[in-house]
Amino acid sequence: SIDALASPHGMITVKGMREDLREARKQGCDGWFRARELCEGTHAERFEKKAQLLDAFRSLLCLQVPFMLWRLYFDAFTVDLIQFAGRSLLIAKNVIWALYDFVIIAACMNQDASIFGVKPMAVFSMAADTKFGKLWVGPSGMVAMLAEFGGILRKNNLTQQIEQLQQYEQWLLAEKDCAGPDNLEICEAFDEQLQDVQAELAVTEEKLRFAFP
Repeated sequence: SIDALASPHGMITVKGMREDLREARKQGCDGWFRARELCEGTHAERFEKKAQLLDAFRSLLCLQVPFMLWRLYFDAFTVDLIQFAGRSLLIAKNVIWALYDFVIIAACMNQDASIFGVKPMAVFSMAADTKFGKLWVGPSGMVAMLAEFGGILRKNNLTQQIEQLQQYEQWLLAEKDCAGPDNLEICEAFDEQLQDVQAELAVTEEKLRFAFP
């Protein structure tokens, strides 16, 4: 009720809402190993899904895993720290893309396959649009790739925070309108919470403005 929301123990805070969202995301996984979805859609869509699935098998078994094991075999006992550091990034690239290929196979091209509220297909797909998904040579290219990929993850996280804060702000305004202007104590409680939300929203938007890339 509105009275409960206005009380010191009942007022919903941004921190409390985020904790509830985190708990909701921990409700297991869904959408995996649904091979029947490969047979849904038009003939062209079915062909595209099966082709991408076969390409994931090819990439995993004939490219990522062999190259990763090859590099591990030759770099396991290296004494050249500079070369080992550079090749470690190449090994990490093989590991991440091998995981991406495995996710494609396990999800059967289902973009909505999720685990603990996260959609791995969407996360890995972001890497394909960065330098991480392209050919790059030398330490400078590796550093640029890591910085760009980390920046994209950061921007997505900030964007989600802004959307949550905006939704919470709209909810508080709606509840304040329901309380009516006669309930001054309740309106003041909502005003205080709105000020906190708007202040945090301004800080988050400022962080997003300076996020790279």
